[in-house]
Amino acid sequence: MGLMVDQPLLHVHLGEALLLGGRPADAAVHAQWALELALAHGNKRDEPWARLLLARSLAFSRNGSDEPVKQLELALGLAVDCGARPLEAHCRRILGFILKQRGENAKAQQLAAEAKESYEALGMRPMPLPAADRLPAT
Repeated sequence: MGLMVDQPLLHVHLGEALLLGGRPADAAVHAQWALELALAHGNKRDEPWARLLLARSLAFSRNGSDEPVKQLELALGLAVDCGARPLEAHCRRILGFILKQRGENAKAQQLAAEAKESYEALGMRPMPLPAADRLPAT
């Protein structure tokens, strides 16, 4: 049919299910597909969600890459630009968590406080954090 409507977000949802199922590598594949589709079609609505999932998926790898932080910073910037406050809160929370794991405590605390404030203002529950023992050691 050639319809592109919501394909990036479909891959994000599939990736989220895979991530929750303990398959971060497969989740990263779907996140990458979602990101490529969103970028190819200028889909600014789904791009930051794909980047958030990609960052969360990559955070489970043991290669010590800076890619999760890069993807979260890009997603956060897009969320701020378009006023997507729930997404902004999620990005701040996950970015703060990853930075804390890397020993960047001051920035991590600032992001965590900003996320908490946003969640409270929006009446939302925070996005669950991955178990610390499943993230790469720093």
